[in-house]
Amino acid sequence: MLNTDIKDSYCPNCESSLRKIILSQVAFCPQCFCKFSSTIKELLPITDLKTPNPTSMNRALKNENYELAEKLKSEQSIPEQEHPFLFINIEFHRNLESQQFLNIENSKHHSRILKELKNTHQELSTLNNVNPSLIYIDVTEYIRTLHKHHISYGLINTDNKTKTIEDFRAKIYSRPIDTNFSFHDDFGFLGSDLLQLGHAFSIKAGIALPHLYFDSQIPRIAKACNDLGFSLSPLQVNKHKPLIYTIESISSTSSSLKDTIKDLIALGSEILNAETQAQLSSLQSSDMTCYKHFSSRYWSLGSLPSIDKQEFYHYLEDIFCAQTFHYLDTGSPERITEQLNKELPTLLHTTPSSANKETKDIPLDTFEEFLNNIRG
Repeated sequence: MLNTDIKDSYCPNCESSLRKIILSQVAFCPQCFCKFSSTIKELLPITDLKTPNPTSMNRALKNENYELAEKLKSEQSIPEQEHPFLFINIEFHRNLESQQFLNIENSKHHSRILKELKNTHQELSTLNNVNPSLIYIDVTEYIRTLHKHHISYGLINTDNKTKTIEDFRAKIYSRPIDTNFSFHDDFGFLGSDLLQLGHAFSIKAGIALPHLYFDSQIPRIAKACNDLGFSLSPLQVNKHKPLIYTIESISSTSSSLKDTIKDLIALGSEILNAETQAQLSSLQSSDMTCYKHFSSRYWSLGSLPSIDKQEFYHYLEDIFCAQTFHYLDTGSPERITEQLNKELPTLLHTTPSSANKETKDIPLDTFEEFLNNIRG
């Protein structure tokens, strides 16, 4: 067991104690890794995994060693392939030595955070306002400021190809190391979360599992995911009958991004096979649970003059699944899918506590658009 009672063990830069770092599994500045290197190695499942050093590629190109540069590029690149998910959300976590971000709890300094981001990120130069912790560059890419020194670069991919993810990875990995993030020879890329070092990423993928849910097989699927290094959670944790789930990587400290995506796609394909079997079993039996659920949700919408945001998100998930699995023969599946994709940024970044506060009705034109998309 680690000795968390060490006296006077504090980071000389941020003054975080070793005990605080161990209990929270969070490093609060780059110097934490230097000061407590041996203890962090003892704490984490560090392996002999070769983490791509961001200076290696630049050095090889500068020395005109193009063969080595191509080899390094091939080792890091995600192979182009199709994936079976509704969406993939990936974040690269970085530790920014050159930028002094304030803690996200301090919401009085938007302008300072925005100014610092604009200085480093040209794509943000036209922004005039910023959420204290989340900035969308466009509909798919965002930047999230975390604790002091820490930032995540995020992508929401809604097509079924890995090329978009690889392009995003290449862009993030090409950022200059001397200004944008710190790299440690022992730990790889540094983020705040001690479970997200190494390649320093987190990745989650969306998958619709209505028949497995109504067949009470979700606990079994969740256990299988956990055994393989992933977690299974509802997309909307406060939804009474969750039908869309996210499969998320548990740690990047001892796994490469390429291998994680390969394993994720294989796992997702197996789960979709199980969902197909559950659907066939439901159709071949007299069990009408799925049909009754979707029918009830469809017809109840017609009697509602308006709905609040939380109800809208819940209905949107149900109607999307109803159309995806052919329980509805009206409406526009493409438009419902488009509407779901439009709401993904909110759904992926909403906490259970904030979701329960969504009591304000959605605009009437949004509600009418939703109804028109369902009825065709």
